[in-house]
Amino acid sequence: MRKYLFPLIFVAIALLMSQCKFSCSVGGSDSVTFCTNVDDDLKCQNENDEFPIGEVWVRLETEDKFEVNQIVVSIYAVDGTKEELKFRDTGNVNPEWSIWAVPLTFPEVGKYKVTFTKPDGKELGVGEITIK
Repeated sequence: MRKYLFPLIFVAIALLMSQCKFSCSVGGSDSVTFCTNVDDDLKCQNENDEFPIGEVWVRLETEDKFEVNQIVVSIYAVDGTKEELKFRDTGNVNPEWSIWAVPLTFPEVGKYKVTFTKPDGKELGVGEITIK
């Protein structure tokens, strides 16, 4: 039974992620949201998962405080089951925060995965976006 547990968990997570529309989460209430802009309170405006080429605001909200001074943002181009790293950068945050938003530029049409991780690699949130 144990040898089937990991594949079942992986399939369950994949199914949940495939149901994401405007806000995708991984465990708890952690979420990644895509929008055209954020207001002064970091609330997304015009949320969607499809945008034209250009700048898109990506908002991370976690259930717990970040507890780190930096967050790593990565963008992967997704082609079927293949993922190719297109961009990676580190942003400075307050360890007491649990919400952060950053504008990212998507210069080409395609499907992308955006990940937010702590410097040690612990995942904070993942979202998928389509650029048309």
